Amino acid sequence: MRTVCNNLLPCNYTESELVKATENSLRHVGCVYAQELALAHPNLDTRKILEYASTKWNVPEYYPNIYGTSGYCIPISSKYVKYGAKEKQYMGIINATLTRDNNVAEIIANKIYNTNPRSIGIVGISYLGNIKVSILSGALRFLKAWRDLFTNK
Repeated sequence: MRTVCNNLLPCNYTESELVKATENSLRHVGCVYAQELALAHPNLDTRKILEYASTKWNVPEYYPNIYGTSGYCIPISSKYVKYGAKEKQYMGIINATLTRDNNVAEIIANKIYNTNPRSIGIVGISYLGNIKVSILSGALRFLKAWRDLFTNK
């Protein structure tokens, strides 16, 4: 038998259920902030800015994902935190995070479309390399937005 953890923290089951979702939703907020920073400052190297900001010990490094946060654990966690809340009116940051993350692919598709490209290429649709999972793929959201631009205009 192996010990999994030497430091067990006491809590009830409803608190313990919220721990992982809270960890992931905090990451989700940071990821969406990185998206917004890149959108708001298109003339700057926001990846460098985020990298340098993360040199402070308590600031994690985030990367702007132009298609939206992908995968099935980060974006879904914010929904769990929101829908499980007793007082949903206090979920403003989570609401804004979900809204922005859901429409960032459309924003980027419109920006590219307005530059009048003849074609684009997308490599991969999973949220992580060498993983064949496309659940909540930001690239698939982008492709839908891209297709809609050509069918609706």
